Amino acid sequence: MHIIDRGTLLVHVVDDMSQQEQEQRGDPMIGAFLTFIERDAIAHPDRITPLSSSQISHGVELTRDVVVSDDDEIPDDITL
Repeated sequence: MHIIDRGTLLVHVVDDMSQQEQEQRGDPMIGAFLTFIERDAIAHPDRITPLSSSQISHGVELTRDVVVSDDDEIPDDITL
């Protein structure tokens, strides 16, 4: 992981593990992103702001009819 500029991060993955090892280890992109967020939160706690009750209400309304399961799989053709 390399910080290129403020707000810009370059992440690269070396894929030399078996599928089983990868599944046990977890998603390297998510891990790198969470590490980046953690470091930023520690270095700049003033940037952390709580969600307002109106933001929470809006999120609840947006997801009211969304049904998900931990067993759901995201198809390969979906980009997050």
